[in-house]
Amino acid sequence: LSMLLNRESCILVYAHILLLAGATELAQFYIDGRSPLILDFVIDAFGGFFGILLMKFFSMNTRELGSPGGVGSSLGGNRLSCV
Repeated sequence: LSMLLNRESCILVYAHILLLAGATELAQFYIDGRSPLILDFVIDAFGGFFGILLMKFFSMNTRELGSPGGVGSSLGGNRLSCV
């Protein structure tokens, strides 16, 4: 999703990552045998941000190799400006 958005909209993507990480931890209040942990929230949020970084990295490497079908090639240039 972040690959399709401009730089200003990336803040919303990051906010959604944090909300999803928080919501999964809060949902664990209602599951027997589970408890929400701050460390789990941090790990979930880091995983989301790391995924965006990986997408940007692989997209840049694909374009440098000159592959016409690379990730983000149909987006009209380098629009991966979230990070």
